[in-house]
Amino acid sequence: MSLLLALLTLGLAGACGKKEAPLAPEAVLPGTVRNFALFQDGESLVLHWDFPRENQLGQPLTRLEGFQVQRRAVAGTSPAAGCAPDFVLVADIDLDYPQVGRVQGDRVVFQDKNLEPGKCYSYRVAASGRRGGPGPWSPVLSHAWGILPRAPGGLTAEAGDREVQLSWPRVATLRNGAPLRDLAGYAVLRKSPKEDGRRLTPTPIAPTGYQDVALENEVEYTYTVRAVRRLGAYALEGPDSPGRTATPQDLTPPPPPLNLVAAITPRGVELR
Repeated sequence: MSLLLALLTLGLAGACGKKEAPLAPEAVLPGTVRNFALFQDGESLVLHWDFPRENQLGQPLTRLEGFQVQRRAVAGTSPAAGCAPDFVLVADIDLDYPQVGRVQGDRVVFQDKNLEPGKCYSYRVAASGRRGGPGPWSPVLSHAWGILPRAPGGLTAEAGDREVQLSWPRVATLRNGAPLRDLAGYAVLRKSPKEDGRRLTPTPIAPTGYQDVALENEVEYTYTVRAVRRLGAYALEGPDSPGRTATPQDLTPPPPPLNLVAAITPRGVELR
């Protein structure tokens, strides 16, 4: 009887209070970050991504603590395959007190400057929820790193009618003075009062000259050029050349006069 009484007591105790379905802690963690991207910016690699909107149950995300950024590095110009090294934490971004990275609305930007030439870096990002653990990892993005090429010198910009002709000498060395043996070409960039900066060449061009056409006359344009290395599947851009400005002018001659008449006067022939 005593055993039965004890079991009934436990059953009644378990029935007290609010009942809730058990929920695994990982089920309420944030979902995957959105729009994860990686690109080079000067002497660094820059990552940016958008906040996840849902948790792992597909419900609206109500609490987000921060983000973890992990990185791994291998020698060469391609990501590790097979027995790859483990990812290591390079940034733990707390949204309440961000010590690293920049939070811009629902977007986070992280700049990695701790890079060594001759290595390929891979990154992944995960959002952290209020239960402490990271959510699912983003896809892995990679980029090779090396010594940057020198900036092109001697850039010239000659304005014409609605066009500007650019030219520059070939870049043959890296910034450390070593020969540049993997030149992919050049990137041409332009600024004007109507645009902060625009890349005119989506992919590197081989010639050491560029003709920019369909411009507005009487508008000042500023141009810079970068040399680009090819490291495996990745492009690595050097610093900007000194900028050169040019202002296209209307060079179309006026039309000839019409209905010319010559009249004889006491002083000679008068043209009208």
